[in-house]
Order: sequence, then C-alpha cells, then structure tokens
Amino acid sequence: MPSTLKIAIAGSTVHTKNSARVLANHLEFEISWVLTPEPKKVGRQQKLTFNPLHEWAHSQQVPCFLVKDKIDHQLQEEITNQPDYLPDYLLVIDFGYFIPNWLLNLPKKAPLNLHPSALPSWRGSSPGQFILLNGTKKSAVSLIQLTDKLDSGPIIQQAEFEIGHSWNADDYYQHSFSIANEFLTNWILAFDHKKLTAKPQPTRSPTVEARKINKNDARVDWKILQFLMENEEKQKNSQQKAEQVQASLETKTILDQQLKKEVVSNWPDVIERASRAFQPWPILWTEVPTVRGKKRMQILSCAENENKRLELKKVRIEGQTIKSWQEVKNQVKNPKKD
Repeated sequence: MPSTLKIAIAGSTVHTKNSARVLANHLEFEISWVLTPEPKKVGRQQKLTFNPLHEWAHSQQVPCFLVKDKIDHQLQEEITNQPDYLPDYLLVIDFGYFIPNWLLNLPKKAPLNLHPSALPSWRGSSPGQFILLNGTKKSAVSLIQLTDKLDSGPIIQQAEFEIGHSWNADDYYQHSFSIANEFLTNWILAFDHKKLTAKPQPTRSPTVEARKINKNDARVDWKILQFLMENEEKQKNSQQKAEQVQASLETKTILDQQLKKEVVSNWPDVIERASRAFQPWPILWTEVPTVRGKKRMQILSCAENENKRLELKKVRIEGQTIKSWQEVKNQVKNPKKD
C-alpha cells in the first residue's frame, strides 16, 4: 500500500473544516497538524470559543498550533520542534494571516491554496463580495501553489460554475468550497503524481484587488436611495442632481466605487446586487431621518422593478425588528418638508 500524503492545514472557518474532513476521510491523506487562530471570547458572557477548524481538529486529536496576532518566531519554534512537523503539503484555506517565507518553504513538496475565484481575477480576501457586486455571471474555484505574492501563484486546476441570480456572499462561498471539495483529493493526487502541472498566472490581474470588507463599504447615501425610488417624472427633473451626486462620490468605499463607474440608470441594479453582496455581513445600510433623529437602516432585500425604479423590500431600522419597507416608510421624514 502506498504511503499517505501528510497535509498540514491553515485556516479557521467552516469551509476549512469541511476540506480538512474530506482529506482526513481519504485513505491516501493524513492530516499532520493544523494552524489556526487561538480561541476568542465571544458574547456578553465572554465565553471562550473555538473556531470550526480548531473544534474539528480537537475532536479528531489532530495537533493544533495557535496564532495570536501573527505567525511569529515563537510559533515557528513550536512547529519545527515537533518530531513530525514536516508535511508533504501545506494547504491554506480561509486563513487571513500573512504567510512568512519559512512557512512557505516548510512542506516537502509545495504550499497550496484554495481560492474561491477564477484567478487571476479577484485576488484578495473578499472575492465573492466583489464578484456579486459587479454582477459577474460565472466564476470558479482555484487550487494554486502559494507564493509570497497575493493569490498570484501558479494555477494547478480550476472548477468553473455559474452564479445564482439570487445568491448572497454566503451562498457564493458555500457553493465555491463545496465544488472544490468534490475535486480536492483528485487534484492534489494528480499534482503529486505529476499528472497536473501548475501554470503561471499573468503578473497583473484584470480586476482590482478584492480587499477586506469593512462596515463603511456597505453604506449608501439615503438621498441616492430616495432618487432611485422616485417616479419617472421626478427622476427626469432630478437627473442633473443624480449626476452631481455621482461626480461628488469620494470612492473611498467599495459601493461608492461601483456607483461611480456605472451609469446612473444602472444604479437600481447596483443597489440590489449590493444588498446580496454584503450579506450576511456587513449588510447594506443607510441613515434615515426620523422623528427621533437619524437612525441607521439596514436594507436586507430590494429589487429593480419593471419601470427601472428601486423598490425596498425588507429593512430593519435601528432598534426594531425586520419589517417590510411599506410598514416603516411613514417613520422616515421627507427632508423637503423639514
């Protein structure tokens, strides 16, 4: 019987855990150890909580090396001082930490990475959100060799898929990694047996970096939403105003950048895409004027109607439960009457 391939896995999420489980259940692989963030205190009671990969590794008695703030020299000593520390492959999935050169050079054969985009497009930590916001119809999940340049290593294999028209970011990632797990063992074995050859990526990506999302990236100005919900006649009278708003966008946030590059007539569609791209976090939001002052309002669903106008569907005003826009719209003051 051929010897098993030893795999070390770096990551933290349920996606990393699922891939680890797929490999662990295959006779030709052995999980040597995992590298994952240390437990965090969560909630009002500050309960110490393991991430999904750590929890799985603990249940399987797989050795764990824990990252506090970064992968430092102390962690290097902990890993390299173990008798069986040297894996054949290091597999990085949903990790979020800078990988130093000593760790890239650690495995006997290669460091690998599963990335949920059709590389070289959408390098970075948030490809799914950028892909949905841009209205892309097809994507892929990629297995690459990891290098010290962001998601730029040689591509071993990719699996393409079509993007569901109603997907949010969570749907995108679940589908991407589910597809990857169907092929993961075969891809690594084929690469190990030299039946797959890693092919270099272009130096430049055709897309911007899919950087880490922050809360302000999902903010949209209430005046923009008002304009997009107005009837056709009012919109005609306000077209110049909309163009002025577009010109004044500072493009510091991801959503503003998207609005800036799209024609105003496409904005209802952009906002609908944003409502999906920013779920389950940080959720598309705005600030609305109410009789109790300005309140943050999350937009959980919206749509472009047959007249090309924006319709808000499900919203949540700060301090309230989720309701339809029709239920709460009378709480929002019309600034023209103030």
